[in-house]
Amino acid sequence: MRGLTPAPLRPAATALALAAIALLTLAPSAIAIHNVSLTRSAARSATQAAYREASAQTARREASDAALRVLLANARTERDSARAHAAAVDADNASLRASLRKPQVTSRVASGKRQAKVERYAGSIPTLVRRIARAHGYGAGDVEAMVTLCRRESTFRPSATNGSCRGLFQLKTRNPHWSDPAWNTDAAIGYVKRRYGSPRAALAHSYSAGWY
Repeated sequence: MRGLTPAPLRPAATALALAAIALLTLAPSAIAIHNVSLTRSAARSATQAAYREASAQTARREASDAALRVLLANARTERDSARAHAAAVDADNASLRASLRKPQVTSRVASGKRQAKVERYAGSIPTLVRRIARAHGYGAGDVEAMVTLCRRESTFRPSATNGSCRGLFQLKTRNPHWSDPAWNTDAAIGYVKRRYGSPRAALAHSYSAGWY
């Protein structure tokens, strides 16, 4: 019996077989390369995410620093304003002390019914104003604000007039008792409460506008 010999492969089959062999040979390398590519992509994505987070943190920190700078600037402005107000009050108090050393004069009320003897109150008007302000429940700051208002409006002269404004606190009133220091002070406190809420607020308006 003659031996069997394999039939020769056709060219197409040969090419296909060679391609399969090459694919099997190169497959592990291709898979490895693909895995490396995925690893690099994941690392790049992680780096980009970390960069974005760091940028966001930096932006938040800068915004917080800017807000803090604004708060500090406002605090400095308020401090300077408070110092300026304190200096103005000190200047008014110094002027007040100087005015108390001046002799007072006697003046007659326009109605002619009563004579306001200013010398009777010389040096005691601030004490009277403080006593009445304390009786209304005010603390030291508001009490001194009333005294300063009195000095600014009339220099402690109960009979002072300026047009329709009369008395220690230059109230626009037709009350016959306007030259009575106690009445005028009490009426002024009532006016200040209604219009400004507190003597310090009234004094601040007087400093800024020249009247209250």
